[in-house]
Amino acid sequence: MSSFSLKMSPPSTAYLLNTPFDMPTEDRRIVRAIAFSDKTGQYINSGLSVVFTLIFAWLWGLVAAAIIYVAPHRFSRRRLVALVALRNGGTPWSAFVAFSTFTMDSMGFCAQRRHRRRYYTATWQDSLFGFFLVLLSLAVVAGSFTMGIRGPPLIQIGRFAPVNADGLYFPIAGKMSPSVYRAFRGDSSVRALSSIELSGAALEDRVRVKGALKDGPAGQPGFELTYDYNITGYEFGLKHSGDLELSVNGACRTEYGWLEESESDEFDRYKPFGNNLSAIYVANLTGHSLEYPPRPSFRNWPNPDESVKQVQAGNVSFAILTNVAHRGSDTEQTKDPWYLTETSFTPYNNSNGDTISKRVKSGRPGLLCWEKTTWSCCGGEVVASNHQFADNSTEWYLGVPWVLREVLARTLVVPQLIKIGRDAGMSALSSAVSSSKSIIGIIDAGSSSTLRDMKRLVLAGYVSTLNTLSDTTMFKPDDDDKKDTNLFWESDKSKQMEGLDDFVVASPDVLTFNLTGLIIVVVIVVLLLISKLILTLKLTFHTNNTYDYPTNRDMDTIDPHQEVSYSPFNKDRWARFKAFSAVHLLRNTYEAGTGVPEEDWMCSEDLPEPSEEKPLRLVHCGKGEYSCAGHIATDPELLGVTTSSAASGKRSRSHNNSITTLDGFQGGYPSPDANFRFPPITPLTTPPVASSNNTPWPVRYRDDVGQNSVPLLPVNHRYSNSSTTYDGTWREGP
Repeated sequence: MSSFSLKMSPPSTAYLLNTPFDMPTEDRRIVRAIAFSDKTGQYINSGLSVVFTLIFAWLWGLVAAAIIYVAPHRFSRRRLVALVALRNGGTPWSAFVAFSTFTMDSMGFCAQRRHRRRYYTATWQDSLFGFFLVLLSLAVVAGSFTMGIRGPPLIQIGRFAPVNADGLYFPIAGKMSPSVYRAFRGDSSVRALSSIELSGAALEDRVRVKGALKDGPAGQPGFELTYDYNITGYEFGLKHSGDLELSVNGACRTEYGWLEESESDEFDRYKPFGNNLSAIYVANLTGHSLEYPPRPSFRNWPNPDESVKQVQAGNVSFAILTNVAHRGSDTEQTKDPWYLTETSFTPYNNSNGDTISKRVKSGRPGLLCWEKTTWSCCGGEVVASNHQFADNSTEWYLGVPWVLREVLARTLVVPQLIKIGRDAGMSALSSAVSSSKSIIGIIDAGSSSTLRDMKRLVLAGYVSTLNTLSDTTMFKPDDDDKKDTNLFWESDKSKQMEGLDDFVVASPDVLTFNLTGLIIVVVIVVLLLISKLILTLKLTFHTNNTYDYPTNRDMDTIDPHQEVSYSPFNKDRWARFKAFSAVHLLRNTYEAGTGVPEEDWMCSEDLPEPSEEKPLRLVHCGKGEYSCAGHIATDPELLGVTTSSAASGKRSRSHNNSITTLDGFQGGYPSPDANFRFPPITPLTTPPVASSNNTPWPVRYRDDVGQNSVPLLPVNHRYSNSSTTYDGTWREGP
């Protein structure tokens, strides 16, 4: 359990929000951080999850663009399929699915073509290319999911905020009324006891408390206790003192020799430390005091001079006694030195009417204890005591400003379990709070023990020490005391002490983020957005004119005498992004593979003009001919569409069961007249020659059956005033 979960929650006025500050970390580093309210922090966490997901999606878009751009100019048809999938993949997950299918299909094709070495080599290369893209897209997907989940916790580093210097207060003993001083200490003790009630079991992992019963004098039960704990500068909340560490060690044992013999059965009389100088302690055995919960009492070392030396050395001896004797009990205890019960008395009724038949025996022993406090730093430099730690002549020592060292040292002059025991009073012992009848003086001796009582005090002392600096934000003094009796105020100079705000406080109402991490995320997002914007602008305004062609006119209206230069191979890598996009691949369906722009859907446009000339339908192959997965057709002859060209006197492309492609291939659905065939086409062997007086071009007809006669004209050609070259490709003429 983190020690910061034991921190008391300060009021909202005790810390600053939306302010950058230095924050210590558990590994003793210092990071720049910023704190927000819990509500704002939750929004930031949610936004970070979305941003991390978007970062990887945008990164994938740039990676895909880079692969498309650097791909070799000459690639196989299968490699072209992969590049098209990469261009239109969208998200890394959809790309992963597409490339997984591509890779498996390529490997399957390779297995079928093993006997053909040329196909085998090329297909394995395609498979490896696809496998590379699978791994790349999978890495991006995994990174996106991982950072979407783990990214925000890496940047959200706790619930801390810089302290508000104007709200700090630590009383100076002797300058203020004892009641105000006790109120300051009492509030701290109550908060510490409340904390251990809520987190007792987990707290024991940080504080080592060991106790054991042993034999005492004359057959009496004895008890020994040891305890220790460490608190680092990080746990104190110090900004620049992560290497600082406080070590507290202590021990106690039962002491029967302090009990003085007495002929009276009305009280037990103790002389702590067996010294005549020590204050006498009396535990009443009769009267109304037995109808209150038991409470501990503490005595310091009786010799004043020796006591001062102990404090300066950081090694303090003290005694603990309790008035638990003759408290009534519902249960029996036979082993514990503080709660040993007896029944050898005449039962009686208390003022509440309860019959007391068991009670704790008189003559309960005291505890002789010592506690040592040691400050250390930097893996070896040891400060022996609070005196040396606080009274160093430098303003900053071991990374701690003087005023904060003074607060820590003054708090630890007296062992914290003594402060807790005195301030808590009747709620200090575990036996007093564990029994519902303790308010009337009846305890559960059977379940009570000296170990439980001492562990309660030690754990509360640890929590109180841990919250030493946080407690300075909790108390609100009067306006008169805010400066005159405040250790954080330098009266001579009428200003606050230097370094008083060099610590942070923990609060469940704030969320703290690594400021450097937030800046890095913002920079990455900005760089990716700029990169995407540049790429988008480049692709939007990039032109790719590799031939001089009247692109804004329909092919049927082209001037046949216009000089045209045509490049059969496009080496412009930027042209791939538009050509491989799904929109322009669909545009090619309308262009019928001519490779030239068309008026109803230009290559510079992302949307076609509304037209009935080229309707689009999904069609399928004839039954039993192929395992068709569906394909697109725009030929009105296949779709049974009558176009507007028929009304204008042009050939109507009405549905015909016999379909003949433009290159002369006859096929498709069988004609109703099985004997009907189109006459064969005799290709021209001599290119047509243009006459000087613009004699019409010789044409080739696809068929010569009446109204279905359609003239074909050369497509890829070069015109001049006196001659024409022809490469054997034809198109429909008017």
